[in-house]
Order: sequence, then structure tokens, then C-alpha cells
Amino acid sequence: MNNDINPIGTAGAYGGEGQGRSQGLAIDTSLLESISVQDSNVSAAYGGFTGRVVEANTRRPTKSFGANISYQITQGNAEPGKFSLTNYHIYEANSTSLQNFVNSSSSSNQPQFTKHLFRSSIESKINDRSGVMASFTTTQSIIPLHTYAGGDANSIETPVTQVSQFKNAIQDINRQSYNLFLKGYYDPSDSVRLELSYAFAPDKSKNFFQGSAGDFYTLESGGHNVGFKTTWDNALGVLTNNLSYSFLKNSTAIPTISFGSFLKIIMAQIGMDIIEREAMRPMILCKIRLLINSFKTSTP
Repeated sequence: MNNDINPIGTAGAYGGEGQGRSQGLAIDTSLLESISVQDSNVSAAYGGFTGRVVEANTRRPTKSFGANISYQITQGNAEPGKFSLTNYHIYEANSTSLQNFVNSSSSSNQPQFTKHLFRSSIESKINDRSGVMASFTTTQSIIPLHTYAGGDANSIETPVTQVSQFKNAIQDINRQSYNLFLKGYYDPSDSVRLELSYAFAPDKSKNFFQGSAGDFYTLESGGHNVGFKTTWDNALGVLTNNLSYSFLKNSTAIPTISFGSFLKIIMAQIGMDIIEREAMRPMILCKIRLLINSFKTSTP
């Protein structure tokens, strides 16, 4: 699930290929069986890149029949005296730094948030050699932030007329993540194991332009992944073959309204089109790995 569309996420609303990240798809952690981290001597089997590897293996169905549904909420509010399920610890906190954090207008500083997490899954181990499972997970986050830096409409120059009613205006950042995962397995024999999986995991976030009133842009990412895994235990060791197809998408869209129109006019004058930018990339990956059994010798 590597993402080679701007994996360091340097772009935002003003250009580039969209705000990417190193991980192409977000998989629910409840589906994982194991995680392996490699920080050096990374094998060429993981692709040509410089960095580290987090290899996550999804689990197989283990129950004859099982279903699960759950709901989780996380909430926080850094403003003193307000109800909060989260404890905030601000480095070198004083009245000024605390107030600046409480009045944050930056998505990297979130003094208030509410996160809803919904999980559902069903699985069936049909017999000793086959099984299927399906899972749907969604996370919804709401982050209210001040429209203007420090909650002061006079602290930043904007193309929007400075009106006192906007002085302490609050706008919400919305982040949405969805994950649909299907998996089936069949073992033709004790030495051969086959697994087929499909994941659809789109992400979407709605953000506002700092210093504007009612102007938003959206970032979308994620996509599809189909994988077929074969494992063969033989006399030499274990031979594993992974064949996968993924289609990833990163896009940035700015609605053509007041501040968006202002940006469109300015950027058109300097030859940039930022109203809608999209990057899509399909990738086919075949990975073959042979783990040789260890050989032991002894001296008579």
C-alpha cells in the first residue's frame, strides 16, 4: 500500500499533486494479525525507495461464525473549565501560550475536537481449509478552529473585509475516513495457502482558508487495492508470492466562491491553475520471497 503520489505531503490547497502521505490506504488496526518494522537493510522486495518499512499482515477468519459492531468517541477541549475527555499538557504553559493554543486557527494545533469511530465486521471459518470475512469502518472527526489567527480579525490581512462580527468566528474542519475490507482464503493442501483480499479506503477532509469567511477547500485521497497471496511450504523453505493491483488518488478542489474566486484571479495572472488538481496512479506489484530453512552441521 505504498503511496508514491507526493508521499511526504508537501502540497496543500495552493498547488502540487495534492496532499499525500507515505501510506496509500488506511487499514483498520483490528484487522491486523502482525506488524513488522524494518529500519535498516530493507530488502529490494519492498520497492525502490529510501526509508523504512512497516509491513502489516491482515488476519484470517478464526471463528465458525462471528459478528462485531462497536462505537467509540474521543473528545477534547483545552479551554479551562470546559468538559474534556482529553488531558492537555502544554510545554512551558503560561496564560499567553495557553490562550494562543485555545484560539488556534491552524489545523496542526487542535484545541478542540470530536472523533467518532464506528466498526462492524462479520466472519466465517467455513471449514478447516477455507473462510471469509468482511469489515466496514469509518472515522469522522470535527475540529472547530478560529477563522482568524489568535481569534483576532485584525491580526491577518485578507481579501475579506474585516468586519467585527468575524472577530471570534469559528469554522469546522471535517475529516472523514472509510474502509471496506473483504478477504477469503483457501488451503488446497497442508503446504499451500491461498488468500484473496480487496480494500476500498477513501479519505476526505474539508478545510478552510485562514482569514476568510465561509471559504473551504477539500482534500481527497485513498483508493482501491486487490491482492492475491500464495504461500508454499517446501523442502527448501517457504516461498511467498504477492500479486497486487492498487489505484490511488490524491486530489485538491477549491470551490469557486468569494475567496476561491480571488485566488483564481490571482493565480491565473501568474499562470497557475489551483482550482482543481488531481493525481491518480495505478500500480501493479509482484513480490516473490523465498525464506530458506536453516541448515545445521555437526562434527563427528
